Formats: sequence, C-alpha cells, structure tokens
Amino acid sequence: EDLPLLIPRQKPKANDGDEIPDSKEVPRLPKFTHLDKIIFPEISATKSDLIGFYEAISPDLLIFLKDRPVTVERWPDGVTGPNASHFWQKNTPHYYPSWIHRVTLPSAGGRPVNYVLIDRIETLLYLVNQGVLTFHVGFSRLPNLDHPGFVLFDLDPSEASFNDVIAVAQNLNLLLQTKGLQSVIKTSG
Repeated sequence: EDLPLLIPRQKPKANDGDEIPDSKEVPRLPKFTHLDKIIFPEISATKSDLIGFYEAISPDLLIFLKDRPVTVERWPDGVTGPNASHFWQKNTPHYYPSWIHRVTLPSAGGRPVNYVLIDRIETLLYLVNQGVLTFHVGFSRLPNLDHPGFVLFDLDPSEASFNDVIAVAQNLNLLLQTKGLQSVIKTSG
C-alpha cells in the first residue's frame, strides 16, 4: 500500500496561486566551510560528520520534507560550549541562492513569511552548511495547506518516567487501531 508521503510531487504554488518561478541558476552543492568545527562535543562529531549524516539519510528525509514549508533551527557554533547558541529561522534570507525554492505565506499576524522548501539534496546540504540541525515542518503539503496529512500526539514526559510515556503511546496506538487508524512512532530529542 502506498503511503501518502509517496504521492507524486506537484509543483508548489505561492499563496496567491501563482506558480513559484524556476530559477535560471543551476542548483549545486555548496562550498562546505569549517568542516572540522565540533558540533556535538560529547561524541566529537564535526560539521563534516553532520553533512555526511544528512547526505546519507537524504533519500528518505527529502520524501518527508517535500512540499512542506520549513522552519529551521540553526546552531552555527555547535550545541554546547561557550559559543553555543541557537535561533529559529522562518524567513528565508535574501542572500540564499535563487535556486532554493521558497513559498510566501502569511504569518498569524498577516505579515508575509518566505519559508524555504527543501525539495533537493543541494538545498538540504546548503542549510546544514549554514548550521541547521533540525527541520520543523507543518502537517500538510503544498498546495493543500488546509488539509493535514497526519496528526501528531506529542508525548513529552515532563515529570513522568519514560516508561509512562511508552505505556501512554501503547494505549493510544490500541485506541487508534480500534478506529481503523494506522499509527507510527516519531521520536526526537
């Protein structure tokens, strides 16, 4: 059975219904910089290691990211240490290459936001080279942003034990099965 994530790609549309123009600039892998920079000191993982990791998982990750406006979390100086700091980026900077696809959508306050669309390995690795470690997507795809493809039950343990989280997840799975719904586990952190 084909999963919804394997639906053939439709060209993304901007919020006014106009197609996003193709750039005349050819997508290319970025010139990777600071490859020896330690990103995860606890395991001595470098930026080069991170780029290799994302390159290795890109065939599967790109299927998930395709046609979804993305907010990225950037950690330009690694995740720990004296210079570690992170920030969230919704608006795609103007200096990003023109071949990186974007879609303009209104924010909750109505201000336009130019979200990045990660539809090719060159875009993915460009962002990782910019210090992006995590990619946050909505539950729907262009051009149908009002029709989510999945529901997420966020089971953060807070003060409960992880065994309690597992028990809740198992019970939730059983409940969804009685309704004829398929569930999968998505972990983070």
